[in-house]
Amino acid sequence: MAMNAGMDHNVLRLVLSGDSWPDLVTIAKLERWFGVTLWPGIVE
Repeated sequence: MAMNAGMDHNVLRLVLSGDSWPDLVTIAKLERWFGVTLWPGIVE
């Protein structure tokens, strides 16, 4: 799954386990792969 999302499996493992905070590139890749919004964007 990580390879299909365009990232290293260790990055995904660390993010999902809570041992690392994802950077914006990782968030964008996960959003694209899962088809969901993970970052709220502009909040008014």
